[in-house]
Amino acid sequence: CGSTAVRVCDQCYTILYDPTNKDPGRDAVFQSSHVSPAVLDEPFNAEALSKLRPNTGGMTLPLALQHDDQAWMLSPENDMANVQIFDEFYYDQSPSVGLCLSILALHSDARQRGALLLTFAENMSNHMRPVAPGVANEEVDHYLVISMMQNLMLNAKMEFAKAGDMSSIERCDTYLGYAELLRMLVADHYKDIPSLQDLANQDTARLLRNKLLEDDRPELAVEVSTKCNLDTQSVWLAWAKACILSGQYAAAREKLDHCWKPRSSKVQISHQQQSLLNSVIEYIEVKSIIPQCSAVELLEQNPSEHSSHPVSLHTHLDSVRFAECLHYLHRFGTTLQLLQFLQRHNMLNKACALLLDKEVSEELFIEGLAEPCVRRGTLRDLLDQMLALDGTLNQFERYLMVLCRYLSAKRLQTSLYFLQLFMRDYIRAAMSCIKFFTGQVGSPPHTYIDMHQRLPWLHRAKEHFRSAIDHSSWTESVTVSTSGWQLVSSGIPKSQQQLQRQQEAQQAALTASIATTASGFMSGGRTSIYDLAPDGDSSAGNLDGGGVSQTIQARKYMQPPDITRHMNTIKLQIEVTEFMKSVVPATSASASAPGRRPMPTLFNRMAVREELATQVMSLDPNVEDGFKLAQKIIQDFRLSNARVLCGASQRIATQRDWRRLDALFRCMQSMGMSSGQTHDDVILAAIKVISRESSESKQLDKLVGLLQSCDSKVSALISSGKLKNAYLASVKAQRVDLVKQIAMVAKEKNQPAISRVCEQFLSQQA
Repeated sequence: CGSTAVRVCDQCYTILYDPTNKDPGRDAVFQSSHVSPAVLDEPFNAEALSKLRPNTGGMTLPLALQHDDQAWMLSPENDMANVQIFDEFYYDQSPSVGLCLSILALHSDARQRGALLLTFAENMSNHMRPVAPGVANEEVDHYLVISMMQNLMLNAKMEFAKAGDMSSIERCDTYLGYAELLRMLVADHYKDIPSLQDLANQDTARLLRNKLLEDDRPELAVEVSTKCNLDTQSVWLAWAKACILSGQYAAAREKLDHCWKPRSSKVQISHQQQSLLNSVIEYIEVKSIIPQCSAVELLEQNPSEHSSHPVSLHTHLDSVRFAECLHYLHRFGTTLQLLQFLQRHNMLNKACALLLDKEVSEELFIEGLAEPCVRRGTLRDLLDQMLALDGTLNQFERYLMVLCRYLSAKRLQTSLYFLQLFMRDYIRAAMSCIKFFTGQVGSPPHTYIDMHQRLPWLHRAKEHFRSAIDHSSWTESVTVSTSGWQLVSSGIPKSQQQLQRQQEAQQAALTASIATTASGFMSGGRTSIYDLAPDGDSSAGNLDGGGVSQTIQARKYMQPPDITRHMNTIKLQIEVTEFMKSVVPATSASASAPGRRPMPTLFNRMAVREELATQVMSLDPNVEDGFKLAQKIIQDFRLSNARVLCGASQRIATQRDWRRLDALFRCMQSMGMSSGQTHDDVILAAIKVISRESSESKQLDKLVGLLQSCDSKVSALISSGKLKNAYLASVKAQRVDLVKQIAMVAKEKNQPAISRVCEQFLSQQA
């Protein structure tokens, strides 16, 4: 080891070994130590060391170079001593990267040389860690350590290039990026410097990024996310929100440009991007402030810029924030998001213009504009804006139709009725009034008292049908108030004004009826799902204001004869309701439908109409008036007269009211139904009810006597158990078929005498 060459600095070599050096200081050095330069050229040994003792108290440079206390020499004979020297060796000053590379160059495997250099760099990065959280290690020169790490990484990259290890080269590039990140952290006076291993770990790198965001160091957070392969979108978004919060909108735009791609018709915007954009818009709406500026800057600004006043009376946003929201929505958002934003700030005029400009689909119209307006109660405002943009409403025809279907599907009948009147679709408006009366939406009526309170709906439906025939002589506007609906009419002919005055007397009852009807389908228990106009303000709900100059193609059309038929049905239903309310006391059990079912009306199916006609005929105390009204129902709807009369006969017989039953028969006789099968069927219906009770035998005999056909008499006698009388009537009429029927019934009821008599008669006839 004594002959092994050592590495010295250039200055030492010049002073000690360079023979061309004629500096007199060189000889002075050796004279002071009594050592000649030739001694240093000899192999080092212990004996030569003894010659290097100084004569003075100070130690000269040659003595320092070869002092026995500082001699770290390896011996080829003593391996244990070599191990001890390796363990105890240290540098007097800073480590030498060059010496490390020179020693490592003696190794033959380039891949292992590069791996060892990276290990050295990792170990050196651990020395930059803080001694405590937030307390940097002041004894470490961070810039020096980073420079040495970069030197080691570059040499490791060269070694891996020699070995052809591409994956390790990529690792070196990653570590070089980490080293540059560490330099940036040190330059920004960040105390908690991480190691290379910390940056390579996704979890610790993410914690570092979040800590930088909390410390308001977004630039460094972006660098950490970029170099550590983390999500940068959230960092840019947080940085942009911070800019928005401080009013730096231009800077926020720059940051958000890194988050999303501009909207394109060919590229579908992801759900994540839509969610992030919604969060930005909400941030601007809720948390943004106007940027603070000095008085001089305020004077130099354009008065129209940075105005703190709202952009309109319907939104709290100023012009700056409103413009920022529109910028992001137009550049990055979808049409649905833009519609929802405009609706949310009640900019319905811009929303309606957007419908026409972008040719928005019906689905987006419902989801982004119509449904929120219905929910917030601004449907009337939306319709007014449509009318302002297009007085004919032809451009909005498809939107109005899909809105009608939506309201009908959601059973929002009040809003649908309002929309139908707005469109002057009087046919459908009349149908909606009929639905209010029958309770097809909301709570159906269960008593005739309830039905009578809903009669104004039928009067209104009749007027709508009349308007459909000739709406030029009848214009109306509907106003909704907190106390109920108010019908405001203008240009009404004198003959119709009389009817209007009659309806005013029923307005108080209408208020309670509508409150009950609307409670079944109003969301949130509100009286109305659109804005309520104040009492007496007819202009607020005037649907003719501005005028629809042309006919909307979506309006339902019906032939005048069909309209007349519907009006007759309404008129008859009004007459039936008023009649039933007068003949049925409120305390009567018959005042409500059995089982609390909805009350039958003439707007239902044929079977329900027959049920209503039966009730009208059977509940009248005098029968005559109810009989006439029921006959009108039967004739208008071509019902089965026999089924209605039989039903009425059964109900009266059940009540044991023989006076009313006789009155029913007299009414039938007055109508020319004193003979025929219908006459007998009505009497048989009553006989079937009372035949099970022996106490009514006298009345039963009376009813049997009214029967005209032999078949009916025999059937009545069999049902009442009088087989003998039935046998006599059959024999008298010489009806073998009836005798056979009586014989079968006698066997079933175990009456052998009647059975023998029938068999004898049958054998004689045979």
